[in-house]
Amino acid sequence: MSHEWVEDAACRGVVPEFVFPRMRGEDEKADDFRERSELHAEWLRPVCAVCPVRQDCFAYSMKRRVAYGVWAGVSEYMRTRWLKSGRRWRCTKCGAPLDSFHMMTNQSLKLCEKCTDDKRKNRKGK
Repeated sequence: MSHEWVEDAACRGVVPEFVFPRMRGEDEKADDFRERSELHAEWLRPVCAVCPVRQDCFAYSMKRRVAYGVWAGVSEYMRTRWLKSGRRWRCTKCGAPLDSFHMMTNQSLKLCEKCTDDKRKNRKGK
């Protein structure tokens, strides 16, 4: 897998501590670390949302099972949870399988791209 996409990442100018928050310390509770990890992801989601290489970033993190940092707006906690679950998510409207990128980045929707597009078109048509 080529790493050329990194050059175009929207987070290239972001302070590294936001993208890669410090690892869990021995005295830090797991829940506190998870909360901090999710907070960093929340801060970065607007940056990742407009990133032209977001899908490459997410694919890289999932394929290599990267367990540290925020990748494509997804925290290490969420990526680990997704990988450990082994679940195959399906669109709640049509039943089509959802890829991990779509599921992780559109968690509240749980709709495939086609159903998401249809929903947008219906909203615009009203």
